[in-house]
Amino acid sequence: MRIHLTGNVNTFQDEALVFSHQSYSDNYDGDDLIKFTTMNPDNAPTLFTQSLDGVDLSFNKIGINSISIPVMAIAGTIAQGDYTLSFEIPSEFMLGACMTLEDLHTGITTDLRSDTSYTYATSDTTSLPRFIIHVVKDFNTQVGDLTCFGTSDGTVTIDGTGITGSMFELLDGGGNVVFSGSAVNDSIEITNLTSGNYDINTNHLGGCSIGNFFISVNQPAQVIANFDLVEDTLYLIDGGLLEVTNLSTATNYSWDFGDGNTSIDENPTHIYTAPGVYQVMLLADNDNVGQCTEVTSRNVVVMNEPLSILEMQWEENTNAFINNGRVVVDFDLKNNGYAEISLVDVNGKRIVSNHYSVSSNRIILINSDEVAKGVYFVNITIEGKRKSQKLFVD
Repeated sequence: MRIHLTGNVNTFQDEALVFSHQSYSDNYDGDDLIKFTTMNPDNAPTLFTQSLDGVDLSFNKIGINSISIPVMAIAGTIAQGDYTLSFEIPSEFMLGACMTLEDLHTGITTDLRSDTSYTYATSDTTSLPRFIIHVVKDFNTQVGDLTCFGTSDGTVTIDGTGITGSMFELLDGGGNVVFSGSAVNDSIEITNLTSGNYDINTNHLGGCSIGNFFISVNQPAQVIANFDLVEDTLYLIDGGLLEVTNLSTATNYSWDFGDGNTSIDENPTHIYTAPGVYQVMLLADNDNVGQCTEVTSRNVVVMNEPLSILEMQWEENTNAFINNGRVVVDFDLKNNGYAEISLVDVNGKRIVSNHYSVSSNRIILINSDEVAKGVYFVNITIEGKRKSQKLFVD
């Protein structure tokens, strides 16, 4: 909750914040932030709240139970006039609570759930809090957000003394009832919720008879594992350095470079020391490590040095790939009817080498199960011009 203090005397202003969570204490502790005095006390107003043990705070972190919070709003000593307290209260702040602002000077009480501002006149410099924010809760409502994007493990837990037998109803954004039941042993739990906005209705009557209120069940961002290799073929003669560009949407990363080495850096580098074909694997996660993991991988070829292959392009389109267990080359030739095609492994050994009359748009070189798994180069020569294409067989 953000409280803002402005006046009609000058443009000076101040603000204070109040946070609520089940792990916070109502007394001063390391979670809170002490209020520092203004450098211009004659003109600038000062706003702060107090912890239950009387510490002046600009950030006040409180628990989730009913509480009365003293509020100090001091005008500048020569800037008395009309001032306005404005309240920004998120829907999830103190769920199901009645909230009122009491002016101890005038006796006026304002319902902060329906009126989020209060204007008053000041002409004194009292050192005592003028206002109290009363937060009254008949029961506590705790929302458990989704563990991962797209799951349905959201929860709502309601508990409070004296709510046994009271009915609670949960409606989705379309007004459909997704849960209806009564509290048992002063508690009720709703499970298996998807993300979204919900209304809670209840017939419970207590000190704060708020019949319905709004909650949100949130989900984390979708984990997407994705990366590019700066180069997918590395040469030991050049240092064997692998560089990646991480394109993931995640917060935690675990890399496996396929040679027994790993990393948890976002954009790691790695040096290979032996030739081979390595699978670089990325496991991406959000803060719920191990529960929302997505995996992706790329192959990297490590060679001692480049093969002596002249790479030339020409206007006709060709493409080599694996199709139904066979290594094939597709052509889209305009004028050429003959081609020399060879399949070469990373050591330069020719597996297949023949001249072909291209009478159709596809040439079958070899069945893929006749060669070992690994990286090969398909060299295509037409009228003295050569094109070389890398091919993975797995």
